[in-house]
Amino acid sequence: FYMTKEDPSTPVQDRIMEGLIINAMDSCDRCLADPRDYQGRADLMWTATLALNGLTGAGVGRAGFPMHMIEHSLSALYDVPHGPGLSVVIPGWLRWRARTDTSRLKQLGERVFGISGAGGSDTAEEAITRLEQWFARVNSPIRLSQSGVPASDIPAIAANAVKLARIWRLDSYTPKVVAEILSLCA
Repeated sequence: FYMTKEDPSTPVQDRIMEGLIINAMDSCDRCLADPRDYQGRADLMWTATLALNGLTGAGVGRAGFPMHMIEHSLSALYDVPHGPGLSVVIPGWLRWRARTDTSRLKQLGERVFGISGAGGSDTAEEAITRLEQWFARVNSPIRLSQSGVPASDIPAIAANAVKLARIWRLDSYTPKVVAEILSLCA
């Protein structure tokens, strides 16, 4: 919801989501460093529970899950688990979104990654780069090719994703738009 919410002024929800992002990354790092870290695993599971239990979406207006929608096609057509598929799709979707709106990415960069400076597209790209670096550090793919998905299959993936877009009422996600996003994931 953080990137797609309708209401531009939801400071409480923004801070909740930013805190969950930070905690998910921190607790994941702890679990990878020590798989027996009970508290790290508990924190990660509690974060996951809070992220999608309705709390983060309460009061933000209409919002969508376009990144999840696109990733579902990767999981449906290839042997790509949901999490690693998202680590491929999210940076590409963010780059696509940054072409028309950098405000949310700038806020994410400042609050989650501690980026300060020029702002605008520089901060947005730095936020995406930092997220990609974290995905790579935790051994999650950030490109279609790293998931065994050939770029030549982008039109078929886009056609599959649009079926779900219709169901999820994400009508602006045409095959052309999804293919453009996926090309940024290649």
